Amino acid sequence: MPKLGWRAYASRGIVVVLITGGSLLSANCRSAQYRIGQILQESKAKVVLTIAVEPQSFCPGKLICLSRELRKRYHAPEVVIGIFTSLEAAQNYRPPIAEREYADVVWASQQHAVYVREAASGEEYLLLTPDGSNLDVDSPYNTRIDLGTTTRPSCKLAIRERCLVALDYTEVLNDAVPGTVTMTGWILPDGTVDVAETKQVRTISSEQQKLAKFAERYLKTWHFEARQTKNTIRITFSVQHVDTPLKHGVEVQFMLPNRVNIQIGARTSSR
Repeated sequence: MPKLGWRAYASRGIVVVLITGGSLLSANCRSAQYRIGQILQESKAKVVLTIAVEPQSFCPGKLICLSRELRKRYHAPEVVIGIFTSLEAAQNYRPPIAEREYADVVWASQQHAVYVREAASGEEYLLLTPDGSNLDVDSPYNTRIDLGTTTRPSCKLAIRERCLVALDYTEVLNDAVPGTVTMTGWILPDGTVDVAETKQVRTISSEQQKLAKFAERYLKTWHFEARQTKNTIRITFSVQHVDTPLKHGVEVQFMLPNRVNIQIGARTSSR
């Protein structure tokens, strides 16, 4: 991904997108709406900005349609557009630096997609980033959709073919206590997660109760693409404290649809 040349200029515009058509080549797009957060760079050579989209519109199909409109609107050889689920985050986002304030991490975590076009290399793609604090193209969590192809790849994080499009940033897992707990609940039609009451809470240890409460809070930050169906989920969270130094102090392995493994160790780098 190209490095972003950010500067602090905020613009509050609203744009309604209406495209007809439906896959990567001939879209079958419903209307979508976005608001501009920051116009960071705008020249004949390069455009960099942030926009915000309502969470219920955050699904691969609608984002592909939005990418088509962004391509029509911005003609520079290099275009980088961060797509957020919060207008406030889009307006306040700052690029990663060695030392960041807590608020910077929170703003960054709400960037759940990036549209990129690089004329020099011929690349044009959409990167889905459930944890917006991790924008690596080759991340095991992120899904790259090459817009020049005819087929859309499956999301790397998904349950019953519903893409996990947003979740809380990984560093919050540093607060989890060691242990194992299984959580049940539902993915609701709007993509949010409802967690069932842990019936065995009285029979598990106090540490497991703490882990269950943490897992419940974490699951409720997950947001899947909207569908007309309600899906049952059952996920086991396993947390282990290790002596091995880890980037940001935590490493998480999503084994969806039924398991998340978390290792917590010494921090090897700052936020």
